[in-house]
Amino acid sequence: MNEEEKWNYIVCLDEELLKGGIIISEYVAELIRNADISFVYGADIKITSVAAIEVYLKSIGTMLFNHCPAV
Repeated sequence: MNEEEKWNYIVCLDEELLKGGIIISEYVAELIRNADISFVYGADIKITSVAAIEVYLKSIGTMLFNHCPAV
């Protein structure tokens, strides 16, 4: 795929997977944007997507750990 075909592919995925409207934080939007850009410029979409998900889950874990009282 060339660069334009990859952008079209990403846009189609977004439209298909984000149906019905969705509210996401700017942090998550930035992770998605970075994964999309990495894919368009040659990175494996599976790796960049998993990396974005991992970063998000780690950040949530950190937030929960920092805000929950010790047991």
